[in-house]
Amino acid sequence: MSTTTRYTPYQLDKMKSVAIQLGRKMPDTGTGNTEVQSLCKEIGVTRKQFRAWVYHNKKKYA
Repeated sequence: MSTTTRYTPYQLDKMKSVAIQLGRKMPDTGTGNTEVQSLCKEIGVTRKQFRAWVYHNKKKYA
């Protein structure tokens, strides 16, 4: 059984701003990927969690 990840308002704000900059698409390589990695390290989430959050919130924040 998987657990639900709870994000702080700070984490949500940072993820939202980076997702808008990336155009809601997760980069595989290049400058976008390093930006995603640094964001994840800064706010304390994994790249997989960030990718899932972007996928599940595409329409909500579009």
